[in-house]
Amino acid sequence: MQNKQKNHKIIFLCAVFIMMFLTVFTVISPTSIIAANTKNSGYEFNVEKSEDGTEADIVGQTSKDASAGEVKEIIGPDGETFNPDKVSYHVTENGIYDFKVNYASETGKKQEKISVTVENLLPPQKKMVVRDLKEMQGRAATPIDIPMYIKGETNPRGMYSFAGGDIKGIANQTWEERPYKFDHAEIQILEGASIKTYPISYYDEFGGVFYYAMEKEGESAHDFDVAYEAPAGSKVAFVYGLDTNKYSVTLTNDKKTEGFSVEVLSGIKTDKDGNLYAHSTAPIKVKLTYPVGYYVKNPPPDKNAVGINFNFNDAALKPDVSSDPEKRTITYAFKYPEQPVTMTVVGDAQTTGLTYGLYDGTSSLQRYDDIGETTWAATDADGNYTAGDARYGAFNNDKEGLNLSMQVRGGDATPVLIKAGATKEIATGTFNSDQVLDFEYVNGRYKTGQGTYFMWPAPTLNLCYFPNGEDYSTGTPIIEAIKLWDPGWTVDPDNPDGSPPITPEPYTAANGAKITITVKESVFTNKLLKTGYKPLAPYPSYKVHVKIENMKNSFYLKTQSSSSVQGPHYFRDLQSISLDSVNGLFDSYYVDSDTGQSQGDGGAEGKISPKIISPGVMFLDKLAVYNKNMPDGIKVPWAGDMDAFLKFEITPKWGYTNPRIESYGAGSTAIMTNIPIEIENKKDNHNASLPLGSYSWFNPNQNRKDVSSFQYTMFMPVNDLAGHHDQRAIDVKTDKITVDVASEAAPNNIVEPGSNGTTFDLLENDKIIFNPDYQAPKQENKTFVGFVGEITAPENPLLPADYKLVLAKSVDNTVYFRPGDVISLSDYFRRDAAILLDSWNNSKTLSTEEQERLDLLMYSKNLKVKLNPVYKDGTSSEGEMLTGKVNKYLQDVGAAGTQYGANAVDTKEMQVITGSHIAFANFAETFENTADHYTYYHNAQTTTSKHEITAEGEELASVKYDRGLTVSYLNDNKLPFDGISDTTVYRTYDERNKANIKFPAVTQYPAGKAFDYWTVEELEDNGTWTPKQDMKLSEGATPTVYDFSSGTNANNKSIRLTAVWKDITPEYFVSIPLNIVLTENNTNLNDPNQKHAGSGVTISYQQVYGNDKTVNVDVLKSFNLTSVNDANRTVEVSPCNADGSSLSNTANDKYASVARLGPAGTSGAVQTKKIWFNVVSQNGNEVYKGTFNAGSDLMAGETPLFYISAAP
Repeated sequence: MQNKQKNHKIIFLCAVFIMMFLTVFTVISPTSIIAANTKNSGYEFNVEKSEDGTEADIVGQTSKDASAGEVKEIIGPDGETFNPDKVSYHVTENGIYDFKVNYASETGKKQEKISVTVENLLPPQKKMVVRDLKEMQGRAATPIDIPMYIKGETNPRGMYSFAGGDIKGIANQTWEERPYKFDHAEIQILEGASIKTYPISYYDEFGGVFYYAMEKEGESAHDFDVAYEAPAGSKVAFVYGLDTNKYSVTLTNDKKTEGFSVEVLSGIKTDKDGNLYAHSTAPIKVKLTYPVGYYVKNPPPDKNAVGINFNFNDAALKPDVSSDPEKRTITYAFKYPEQPVTMTVVGDAQTTGLTYGLYDGTSSLQRYDDIGETTWAATDADGNYTAGDARYGAFNNDKEGLNLSMQVRGGDATPVLIKAGATKEIATGTFNSDQVLDFEYVNGRYKTGQGTYFMWPAPTLNLCYFPNGEDYSTGTPIIEAIKLWDPGWTVDPDNPDGSPPITPEPYTAANGAKITITVKESVFTNKLLKTGYKPLAPYPSYKVHVKIENMKNSFYLKTQSSSSVQGPHYFRDLQSISLDSVNGLFDSYYVDSDTGQSQGDGGAEGKISPKIISPGVMFLDKLAVYNKNMPDGIKVPWAGDMDAFLKFEITPKWGYTNPRIESYGAGSTAIMTNIPIEIENKKDNHNASLPLGSYSWFNPNQNRKDVSSFQYTMFMPVNDLAGHHDQRAIDVKTDKITVDVASEAAPNNIVEPGSNGTTFDLLENDKIIFNPDYQAPKQENKTFVGFVGEITAPENPLLPADYKLVLAKSVDNTVYFRPGDVISLSDYFRRDAAILLDSWNNSKTLSTEEQERLDLLMYSKNLKVKLNPVYKDGTSSEGEMLTGKVNKYLQDVGAAGTQYGANAVDTKEMQVITGSHIAFANFAETFENTADHYTYYHNAQTTTSKHEITAEGEELASVKYDRGLTVSYLNDNKLPFDGISDTTVYRTYDERNKANIKFPAVTQYPAGKAFDYWTVEELEDNGTWTPKQDMKLSEGATPTVYDFSSGTNANNKSIRLTAVWKDITPEYFVSIPLNIVLTENNTNLNDPNQKHAGSGVTISYQQVYGNDKTVNVDVLKSFNLTSVNDANRTVEVSPCNADGSSLSNTANDKYASVARLGPAGTSGAVQTKKIWFNVVSQNGNEVYKGTFNAGSDLMAGETPLFYISAAP
């Protein structure tokens, strides 16, 4: 047998004893008792279940066979003490519940443990533990439809299909093209007339019962959940808020000194430090105003057109751009993106390569007997023309010969879109922006041979200029009309003193150009222009010089002579009306009797035709239409048949209303103003019937962004078709629609002001942003749900004086405006107009309410909107809560059994819905106690909680935590022992308090070492480790199980075990029999007389723990055995070789060499060696024995039988 310790060897002269060590494992299993009649205490327990089988009572009683007074006390599973006659322990879960029975017996006081098993309890109805709910999360039979609301709204935006469980990962939504993010979920509980709302974080349904858990945001961090059963009639909602972020805005305008300016119309704000910012998705509108002469489009490669560059990260994001070339403004509208935005103003001037042009629309000379000329020419300041320069016209006279056609006579011939569908070649030239330009217009024509006939001079000059960069041939110019001639002007070159040249006040165009007209000739004359062709009557001869300064745009001048000036009018200033046409239908036009079949007969037989309205266009009284010749249904109802009118249909641009026609004579005061017939009818008390759809009505070309939805009908009366009057200028004007927002509170508290305060319009300021931070005044027993607008139009003559229109967010007024809403006034106008038009198209009539709403839209230039908060009966508020306390108690390990400290080590306060039933509680599994450096573990058996609390500050749960005890294994370097660990967390009570000690395997031994034992240390409450005195744990020795327990001086602390190793000495490599018995007739000596006794002993080599070591084995040359009966009697024993020879001596005289032992292949070493011990036989039947050591401690003064040493 291998010697792993210092084995004591005993030599007997009798028998050999062989010993075997057995490890015995004992398995102990607790007995489960439902109804037990024990023979010890005589006490028994019964389990009594509830009717629904969801809970039970464990009831105890003394059995009939027990002696009265034997059972003294019952200790329950939670450590509570019961009177034996009144034991009733309530349980709601299946499990084993341990009771201790203290009783008296004949031998003294005793304690008996009785374990009661409760099984087959059903899950609780309408309440579940959290672990069960979590396991079933998302397994509801069908998804739950949850209504989605924008924060503050009372009408849902849709339904969300929710799988149930934790409320997280709820998808964001987009409504009305604005992003909304999930804000919170809430449960709405009706309490009387009030609705109480509570934020929730969990919602699910099982078995027809809905459960919810409270949201913890804003509370202290909880390590438990509390959930509730949803009361009957309660509702759950997902609430969303606008998903916006705040970003900085940078405006870079390095061209400010050049006349560029940027105006913020909406969406961008300024903070207290003067910095610009905006919120994502905010409707942004900015307007750039630029100076004259800058490229608007098509700049050269090295130039920029005017505009604002935006550094949008998303290349697909393009602002909505609208421009007004006349006012030189560009408006940009976009929703602010998720980024800081830099806006950079750019634009370069065009100073060279500008084009001027000349054109006259008068008809060509018809024949050789049409004498005179109509020409335009570019001249010098004195009126001198240079051949080759721009000239346009026709002539037939002695001076220039015969050229009857009106065409280009000099300069470049350039095609120009004179009017829609009509392109003409005009005479053009080029100029620079700093040049002064001079032109002359000549008109003097008469006819011979065909009666008296002549052409009147053009009464107006059209200045047609293009935005810089606009295509000259195909672009649409800005047109301004300038008075060029008046029949009352007389200028006679032959009488310069009596009729000198006339220079009216210079005209300054909208682009800053200054136009000075000097009339050089304006007379009726009989002057002969061509030999042989004498005029039959005086004709008008006219010459005018036109000087243009500060012109920075390409342009052309356009005139048209007239064959008549009978009641002349010309369109001069056309303000904010649409001059477009769609499919041949004009937005704005007038009707006269100038047709292909007839002129000036009052429109007999319905011969009338529409004419486009354009600046400079002339119309004549003599072409008016008699009322009787107007089509049926569109006559002037209160006029006579022979009353004559010029009819106008005017469509304003978007955002304007109430067009009117003003006629001006020589002065600045209107001679006559014509208004829509509906207003005229009301104003003048005609009270005529004006059938819907026959007069002012919807524009036939609907749904265009920049054009009004309506077209207005006006009639200009003409007193005498054959009468004469001075030329009159016609201005068409409109009113800009404005909306004034007011409220009982300061309007700024409800809406954010625009660039014009709380006055809005349908153009730049059409976005109304409701203040997201508005707080409605409280009203008792009512809930604020939003705003409605009460609209009046006090200046609208067609509406009753007390007219009011209530407007909400939806057509049916069930969805209200809310703080944070952004609405477009234009969208509401278009929406209502479309609804009214649909109603008309469907029924060909409008109700009184619809008629009034139409009048509101069509004829109101100013709307007053009073915003009124709306409340509904009952209150909707955050629910009332009670504060409940969740207290944590730690085990007192110094007390016997399982007891807990009287004071809570941690208290969490939580808000509990008053009167609500708490359905489940799930508490943190661990508690880190910094006071004693231990981790404590939740004990669900000893924890108690309430289903409901009724008082503020009441304890909601008493959560118990047991000390967790651990066993750690360390190597001798105090580092964790690789390969040996124990992850079990032990307790101090039965079933969880026994730690089986582990020992290293041979493969884990260090080289040259063997395991000796574990030292034991305990973790003190101050965090230090203290050795456990006199305790060493060795393999094969006891104890090998460590018992934890509670109480004074008990094993109630965590332990750590540190390995102690010992060196592997030479004797470990040698196997020597433990007992050597010398017997008669067992000697190797050649002894014929058999006088000796002996025994053969085999000594063998053994490799130890994977290590090899060569060793020398020596034995005592001789030694004595002593009689067991007489200590004075000894016998001498001598070792010898197998052949009986003596062993070789060693350097020490006391020992002889047995052998050199070593692993196979080692030179000079053997693996086994047999030697003999012989003794002279003794008389009698006595036993002689001796006890010797075997080892390598010769230097320590010992005398071992075998001395083992390392071989050199």
